[in-house]
Parts: sequence; structure tokens; C-alpha cells
Amino acid sequence: MILICDSHSCQYDLRRKLIGGVKFNSTCQLTQLGDNPQDTVTRILGSYRIHNAEVLIREDVTVDDLIDVVEGNRKMMWRYLGLIRIYTKRRGQAPDLSEPIVLSAERDGLTVEAACKAISKELIEIFNFALVWGRSTKYNPQRVGLTHMLCDEDVLQVDAYNAKILKERKRLRNIKR
Repeated sequence: MILICDSHSCQYDLRRKLIGGVKFNSTCQLTQLGDNPQDTVTRILGSYRIHNAEVLIREDVTVDDLIDVVEGNRKMMWRYLGLIRIYTKRRGQAPDLSEPIVLSAERDGLTVEAACKAISKELIEIFNFALVWGRSTKYNPQRVGLTHMLCDEDVLQVDAYNAKILKERKRLRNIKR
């Protein structure tokens, strides 16, 4: 992953590596990154789980400038790879924003069905409906089915049939045959 930001306010070269730690160079005096700019850059990258990279800074920058570059780089990478994050929610609780489900259009798709498969393969069999909050809906929450297309950072709550209802449905199917 390579990011070069050449706007009028910043000039960076950030290259992720597989090994080697954070290698830091600058072509000018960095007055806004504290007494030890290398330590500041290493800590910022570490907070974004970037532990192996080469960093070259060509102008005096602030901590906020560096964070904007790192976050912008992540957003570009997610869009380039076609990945979206879906957050899950249990009934009556707040959404779990710590561990999203990551979906790809090229693997299983971006539907509620793909998200259910990522949670559990058995969830499809007992799926009743889902409530979705986010950009993919007209109003929040919206009741949707398995074919609903999700957007990045949507929140998903799946409502499944309970065991009694499933047994009754199987019994009725057997009677009809």
C-alpha cells in the first residue's frame, strides 16, 4: 500500500511493509511533532495497527495532518478492495461497533444473506427478517429480507424463528405432502 499526499499543506510518502518496523525520515525540521518526531509517528501508526512501514515527510506537519493521511489511506484501500463493514446489534442492546463483519462484493456479495452466512451458516435456515439502520435504507430501522443490499457501516439486527415455530412449519409442510 502506497500513499503519497501532495497537497499544498502536506507531502508524505507512507509505504506499508511486511517486516522491518517503522522507518522514519524527514527532509526538514519537524517542530510540530514534539521533541521526538520518530516516536510520535511510530505511536500514531501503531494506534492504527501499522507496525511496519517506511515514512518520509517532506514538510513540517502536525499530528492532525498525519492522522488525516493515515485515515484517508484506509478509506481509499477499503473502496479499492470493494469491502464494506457491517455492525451487528442484538435486540434491546446497542450495536457492537468493535468487531464489524467485513463483506466483499467479489466473495459472497453485499446482501443480508451474505452477512448472515458470515455470522453462522445455520442462521439462513431460521432467518425470519432483519432490521437495518444506515445508508442502504429509506428510514431507520427498516425491515428487510435476505436479498437487501447493504452499504458500508450499516447496522444489522437479525430476527430468527424460534424452535417451536420451526417445528410447526415442518409439520405443516409434511401434512401438505
